Amino acid sequence: MIKEFCDDWPIDAIDFTLHLKPEYALNKKLTRSPNGRPLEALYMHEGTIMAKITWNFEVDDNNFLTKREEFLQYSKIEGGFSEPILIKTKEYDILTNPVDAELVIAERETARKSIVNSINIIVSGILVQALSQTIPQVTALTRNYMNSTKVEREAFIEVGDETWRNHLLGETLNINPAQNPDKWWLAIEFMEGVTIRDYIVSRLTY
Repeated sequence: MIKEFCDDWPIDAIDFTLHLKPEYALNKKLTRSPNGRPLEALYMHEGTIMAKITWNFEVDDNNFLTKREEFLQYSKIEGGFSEPILIKTKEYDILTNPVDAELVIAERETARKSIVNSINIIVSGILVQALSQTIPQVTALTRNYMNSTKVEREAFIEVGDETWRNHLLGETLNINPAQNPDKWWLAIEFMEGVTIRDYIVSRLTY
């Protein structure tokens, strides 16, 4: 799968994202941590895992990045993976380097946006199953709540504001649609003792 001129190269000199033959395409499956940062990316060809990339992050007391490392491992024919190869590393100094500060702030914003997108997808899936409804029906059901919390959700994405989370924690759950038409679905349990409200709060807490 790797271009012929790389045949004699040591494994740590090969970058499959650059040296893969053009006739091959790899599917990517990305796993993220609860705080939105990537944990692991599996690269597969026709269902077979060919390689994986893992990340290591060091952060300060405010959860801002101080160091980011990226490791590549190739699948072994006999099973398992090769030893990790450090392919990227970056240290961040937000106090003295304005560029680093901008990158770190953008990284947190991107991660929080991923959290919100994930919440939207998971909650929609839960409601589709719990209520036997279609995605358009679920979207209509949640529209008023989503519109009323738009500013809070955007503030969470942009600066990590906790207003949305705090309002959710203060909600008095009522599963009666007639009494609570816009938010009753927050009280739906999708696991024993765990409501949709609980799930959203857990994703906003890290």
